[in-house]
Amino acid sequence: FDNKVSAVRRVDPDGSAHWLLYARANLKKAGGRFVQVAKSVHDDLHAPYEPFQLINLEGYDRDGPGNVYFIAATNNPLDSDTIIGLVPINEGSSGTGNGAGESYIAITFSCDGVNWSKVTILVWSTGLEGRTYDHPVDGLLYEDGKLIFMVHNNVPHIAPQSSPHA
Repeated sequence: FDNKVSAVRRVDPDGSAHWLLYARANLKKAGGRFVQVAKSVHDDLHAPYEPFQLINLEGYDRDGPGNVYFIAATNNPLDSDTIIGLVPINEGSSGTGNGAGESYIAITFSCDGVNWSKVTILVWSTGLEGRTYDHPVDGLLYEDGKLIFMVHNNVPHIAPQSSPHA
């Protein structure tokens, strides 16, 4: 639990509710950062929880060289049946355990809180040694027809760079 934790209250189609807690999962000795989730057994943030399990992020190889630092998860203000996740990702470099690669903040969606869609890149970021220095701040603001999120730059002397794909 050495990083951002998100808590999301979900109401299932049958009307029952539960909480989802998201935390970092360190899958390797160096690098291999990913996300795990635990579900409460009833509608109480302090209730007992089922064991943590790794999320499924469509198209992402969690055994590869990359790092998904955490997920800033929240209920989708535009579609109450889905959860939005903002994820800072460093793709890593092939053949390294924790190499620097392309880095970005992406968005992903889930209906159940465990299985997530393929990510869509929102903002390119600066990466170094498997890390990404820009992190989404939890929460979204929907105002005047715009969905807004804030980004925290952890290393002010390293400015985000444009991707060669931009």
